[in-house]
Formats: sequence, structure tokens, C-alpha cells
Amino acid sequence: MSRITDGPVLILSPADAAMLWQQAQLNDLRVKHRGGDRKFYDLLVSVWQLSMQRPDIARTGIETRHPVASEERDVWTVNHLTAATGRAGRTIRNDIAIGTLPATKTGNAWCVTTADAQTYIDTYTKH
Repeated sequence: MSRITDGPVLILSPADAAMLWQQAQLNDLRVKHRGGDRKFYDLLVSVWQLSMQRPDIARTGIETRHPVASEERDVWTVNHLTAATGRAGRTIRNDIAIGTLPATKTGNAWCVTTADAQTYIDTYTKH
């Protein structure tokens, strides 16, 4: 994604682009200009693409939440692991089904021990 320009240039890091995208609510603006000013729309798409290059940003554009040291629990659910790793719930359930992630089913919820959850989180949050 490059542009030839005669004037001043602004260079954004992926982190800055993600912050700008979220704080300025540029997605609403992008949708509004989808059928209008093509040059402006292309610029907004470029900012969005750059913001998605951050490895710690999920497709939703929301930064993944990692567990903190004070957050202790005996059992982790698929939802907890989704929040901690940024992986989709379906992906985590598939890992349980093929045995990559040991878990037991209690009612409708999959339960993972803290040790197994921490190993899984460490494996899938390394960059």
C-alpha cells in the first residue's frame, strides 16, 4: 500500500492506525462514503488495512485481553480462553475435540484446568 504524492506525508504505525480507526469511528465514515468519493474511501480502507496488521488486534479491531497475574481461577471456559488468546471459540472447541487442549464437559460448558489453560494461552499468544 503506497502512494505517490507531491505534498507532505503522514506515516502511521499499525498501532496508531488502530487507535485512530477506533477513536475516530472511521468505520462509520467508511460505510458512509462507500458509494461516494472513491479517493477518500480508498484512504479509509488503507487505514483499516494498516490497523489490522497489528498481531494483537483481532478481526473485530478490539485488542485481545490477556489474563493478569491477579486473575486466578480454578477452571477456564472456552469464553475465558477466547478473551485471553483472541482465538475464536469454534477454534478452541476444535482444539478440544482433536485433543490439543485437554478439557472436560460440565453441563454445556467445556472446563479446562488452570495449568492446561496457561499452556494453551502461552502457545497462542506468542508473537
